[in-house]
Amino acid sequence: MADKDLSQQEKQRLKEKEKFERERKKWKQQESKKRVRKSGKKDRGPALFKLLAVVVAAAIVLGIASIFTSAYGVPGRYMPALTVGSQNIDAPVWAFSFYNMYHNMYAYGMYYGIDTGASLFGQPMLEEDGSSTTTWDAYFRRTINQSLQNEFAIYAEAQKAGFKLDQEALDALDQEMAKLKTTAMGAAMSVGAYLRNAYVAGITERKFRALQERMLVVQGFSAQKREEFRANHPDDELQAAYDEDPTAYHQVDFRIYAFAKDGEGPADLAVRQAEEFLAAGTEEGFIAAAQKRYDDEHQHEEDEELDHEHDYDADAATLSPRRNKAYITNTYGDEGFADWFFDAARKAGDSTTWETDSSVYAVYLVRPAYAQATVDLYSIIFDVATDAPTPGEGEPTAQEKAKQSADDLLAKWQKDGGTKEDFMALKGAELTEKAAPGDAGIAELDSWLFDAARKAGEATVIETPAGCMVVYLSSLNEDNFVWQREIADKFMEEDYAAYVQDLQQQPQYALGYHGIGNRYAMRYAQKMCDAYMESMKDYMANQYGMDYYDYY
Repeated sequence: MADKDLSQQEKQRLKEKEKFERERKKWKQQESKKRVRKSGKKDRGPALFKLLAVVVAAAIVLGIASIFTSAYGVPGRYMPALTVGSQNIDAPVWAFSFYNMYHNMYAYGMYYGIDTGASLFGQPMLEEDGSSTTTWDAYFRRTINQSLQNEFAIYAEAQKAGFKLDQEALDALDQEMAKLKTTAMGAAMSVGAYLRNAYVAGITERKFRALQERMLVVQGFSAQKREEFRANHPDDELQAAYDEDPTAYHQVDFRIYAFAKDGEGPADLAVRQAEEFLAAGTEEGFIAAAQKRYDDEHQHEEDEELDHEHDYDADAATLSPRRNKAYITNTYGDEGFADWFFDAARKAGDSTTWETDSSVYAVYLVRPAYAQATVDLYSIIFDVATDAPTPGEGEPTAQEKAKQSADDLLAKWQKDGGTKEDFMALKGAELTEKAAPGDAGIAELDSWLFDAARKAGEATVIETPAGCMVVYLSSLNEDNFVWQREIADKFMEEDYAAYVQDLQQQPQYALGYHGIGNRYAMRYAQKMCDAYMESMKDYMANQYGMDYYDYY
């Protein structure tokens, strides 16, 4: 019975996929016709039908002018597009939320299957599970409605709880509004006119500030609730979850090099190459083999100006540090591959070859499975302004100046004794406790801090994308591990999701839909999104001198 049901599900998915492909093909043909019309080519349709269309359109306009004004004019603008319980969400706010989602997703749209060179509205979309076909604007509408329900429900709960933004958050909001006024002045507009031009009619300065303030309250109150949920799970509960499968929370460090299978050559060629690659049996040998292979493959490059000795760093390119089982399985698509790394008998220096459909990997284990401890550190930041002036000929750049300042400070600290107390006394020194890999988002910092050979009391200079930092490693927290945070975060997010789901089910936060206001909201959402899409196409044309579709 189960096999039969599964077969029916597969048939339904295939049927929906075929339907999706038909609708997408039809939609693409319509979009192609639109582009032809916009390019200036004449419509060859009979003139009689054009005349009839004009007459009919005129009659419709005369007959329903009052309805149109109600639906899309000033009255419609202030009608609710959505309600969350007794809270009204008017059309401009709804459209603003829709546009923000589109704007944030636009750069990644093509990864999701969105044709970002065409209107989102009416564009076919296949649901994630393949069970049905919809359109991207319908998906966005559904997502925005859910998001606004959550936002307004959490905001109401924050109000009930007496939650207030702290002064730091209010000051930051004031600064953002001041920047908005400066930007509007630069465009020779009032703030209200600038917002109407940038977004949609109805987003006033007061409403824009209220939107930003509500979002800050929601973020702040959500963070507070998350911390409450985290505190509900004591250490012994975290330990019990860890003990169920410790390897799920461990990491390994390894080196890896891929050999692509050549469909025209012998099937075992890549395997033989990978085995030869590992012949030295040492980490240094692995790095040297990778560098030699790269240099051999690129020695006949026609561009003699390329310095290939510095074009590829085998040490950095082959290292894969702090990888957990989930990462290895998802990256290489094979759970058996991950199991090899986390086998209890695995030790440093072990190596293997691993074959997939398209590649053979040479693998060298640098550090077997371990639980990553957190660290405490002090840091002093030397920022470089994004608008730093271009230096004159022979003058150091702002980044080079920052690096020199950081180097000088580190040298002075070492000369004066190089103690923890000395570093703490330096101007700008800030303490970060229980730091884990990825917290700062700086790979170079992680590589230094979490190196297996690192010892408390060491210091260095790290260059960052925005300047430099002097870092002092205060302690390795052997009693506090990354897995404790990971498990606590998992429990916390599960509790928070259940909390939000419970709010959605409460009658006072029920969703209500309003036809006229919603039509107005969709109209303006489409206007903003299509305008942004056209501006991006113009940018492509001006920046690269080609049509959007030629570029992609």
